[in-house]
Amino acid sequence: MKTPYQAPGGSSSGPAMAVAAGFSPLAMGTETIGSIVTPSVRAALYGLKPTHGLQEVASMYRMTDFFDVPGPMGVLLGRPFDNADVGKWEGLAVASLDPKVWQLATAMCDQIDDTEVQMIDEYKAAMLRIGQLGCTVKYPVDILDLSDLNIDGKDAIMPIAFWDFKHIGIPTFIEGFSDAPVASLEDIVRFNEQNQSLTMPEPFTKQDQLLRALDIAGTSEEIAQLKQKLREMGKSIINRVLDAENVNCIAAPADSAICIYTAAAGYPHITIPLGKLNYNGRPFGICVMARENDEAVLLRFMAAYESITAPRPVPSIVF
Repeated sequence: MKTPYQAPGGSSSGPAMAVAAGFSPLAMGTETIGSIVTPSVRAALYGLKPTHGLQEVASMYRMTDFFDVPGPMGVLLGRPFDNADVGKWEGLAVASLDPKVWQLATAMCDQIDDTEVQMIDEYKAAMLRIGQLGCTVKYPVDILDLSDLNIDGKDAIMPIAFWDFKHIGIPTFIEGFSDAPVASLEDIVRFNEQNQSLTMPEPFTKQDQLLRALDIAGTSEEIAQLKQKLREMGKSIINRVLDAENVNCIAAPADSAICIYTAAAGYPHITIPLGKLNYNGRPFGICVMARENDEAVLLRFMAAYESITAPRPVPSIVF
């Protein structure tokens, strides 16, 4: 179902809303593909999806082993941050993608002309301003199309996600219970079928995603090879831009599918607030990604950006 400029953004939208509403000064989320950074930007927050594997995840529920990371609190990274660089643009260099190209697909969100123009104009204005303040900005810069993430001509992201969910995510989650009526994804699907009035009431009468995961094929060795190829492909696409433009980060509108690249590569990714839509008051922002373990660059970008912008646009709260 299309949700034009309204959806809260993903499975960590609860923590994001709590912080935005002032119920908590900070929160942790988890990300598979976009579910930290998208809710953060939709709530006018600064969000961080760290490098995959950087943090301990033993006690965290993960849908997938390959993609999932906790975030967005940078203080958990365990590496020192050079306070002398806080608030400074010098040394930061960003390749800025074209906002007319990097938008949400119409299959996900109907484009509304005035809203599209506003988001493009404010994004371009922000890039111009940080360039004037000392950040090196290369604009516009191209990056390979998402179709180039295909492995051997086929999508690799969803097969990996479903395989991990079936063989790692669900079994590991169930093992955390001393007594559970189910022991596998097969058991969960069967239980739902046998208890439809409780588990799948109208209008939510289907479990299509669980069935897709149940039907996923492939041995652990085949999936391991697919993961390696996708990781290498994701890194190659991002590195190609960073190297060719001689920059240390890449920026794009947050209302785009750019987070798929960082999910594939396992690279860190932040979102920063930019404005509120005239159409409905929903916050929107900018995403920035960097190389593996280069969170320091992204944290510097956050600090420098916050030092030159007005207070974040606070979402309206309706009780």
